Amino acid sequence: MGIPSERIERLFTLAREAVVDDEYDRAREYVALARRIAERNRCGL
Repeated sequence: MGIPSERIERLFTLAREAVVDDEYDRAREYVALARRIAERNRCGL
């Protein structure tokens, strides 16, 4: 597992925690960042 994959995993974990805390905008930002990392590095979500 490379660095981009680790960052994506971490961002999804943070997004889940943000949803639990009812911070949906922050969760969307985490997911958007994860998508940009996945696109840039050509790896899947």
